[in-house]
Amino acid sequence: MFGRVPLLSSILAWSGGVRATRKNTERMMEMGEPLLFFPGGLEESFKRRGEKKYSLQWGERLGFVMLAIKHECE
Repeated sequence: MFGRVPLLSSILAWSGGVRATRKNTERMMEMGEPLLFFPGGLEESFKRRGEKKYSLQWGERLGFVMLAIKHECE
């Protein structure tokens, strides 16, 4: 979502940020670049009233986890 906001996307790009796509992530992992991402995205960041504060709701979205396993990330 943040990459779609014009000013914010420019700031992210200027600071070295890239869109968190599978292709970009795999390329960065292969190059040994440090990564910081939030696999749950906005759905994990902003909880609705009544939702458990520290619960994960990834469902079937495990692509980044699978990449981390593939590249033996710690």
